[in-house]
Amino acid sequence: MCFLACGDDSMMSVDAAVDVGAADAGADVTLDVGTDAFVRETPPTCDPLPSVAPPACGSGAARTSLLPGPGAEGHDAALAAKARRYDRVFHALAAVYTGVNTEVIVARPEDRELVTRFVTEDDGWDFAAYAGAPPEDAVGWAKVAGLYAGVGAAADAFRYATLRDEGAACEEVERARAHVVAALEGVHRAMEITGTEGVIARGYQRRDLAFYGHETVPLFDGEGNPLPEEKNNGTWRDDVSGEHPDWRSDPYRVNGGSEAGTVLFSGVDFRVAYWMARYLKVD
Repeated sequence: MCFLACGDDSMMSVDAAVDVGAADAGADVTLDVGTDAFVRETPPTCDPLPSVAPPACGSGAARTSLLPGPGAEGHDAALAAKARRYDRVFHALAAVYTGVNTEVIVARPEDRELVTRFVTEDDGWDFAAYAGAPPEDAVGWAKVAGLYAGVGAAADAFRYATLRDEGAACEEVERARAHVVAALEGVHRAMEITGTEGVIARGYQRRDLAFYGHETVPLFDGEGNPLPEEKNNGTWRDDVSGEHPDWRSDPYRVNGGSEAGTVLFSGVDFRVAYWMARYLKVD
């Protein structure tokens, strides 16, 4: 086992042996750490992070990053344009009604052509303004999946932080901030829709915008027995919280993928919200 602490330049090894026989016998478990054990009497302290005011939006402040930014030597304008196209599609179609990553289906060839033109011929973020019709006339949505929604929320937070700290155009900064707020609301929805603290939806979808829906099952039958009688790998439920009547959810499933998604989903909700409240000044 290795320990590395803030302000520490060394890692100390601890050899530990547990008396398993004593544990099996119901006695107190003893931990023999040996003579080379390192015991810290006083925990280390770290200097608090400095509070740095961001530059004013539109000031175009210089930034330091792994990838050269606009105006810097080696800046890849083509790559930046491609990344912007990805962001536009994500927020104009995938996350437009949920705030987070949602599975999108574009079924008809003519709609695919329309989406392609929006991506390649326009530079806006409003698909309805470009197409003259709401997004649901051209695309459909399956569900929000926890793992991918969590990643998208984190990406939105990092994008906002970067634009804000480099003094990007005010319109760009405000748009990025709105995307993060919407993402946090989407993450919170997964926490709230189940109606039970600690029970997090693996996924959810809006009823009226679902490309294909899922039959929902009530929690209990008329006699108070839990449903479904035969447990399976996931059952869709109506909103239990009373706060999201237009949504249905797929509660937590016990398998590796959903476990990872649930952990990341909830982790991003806390970490991004905390980070933004403390460092990015988001109310």
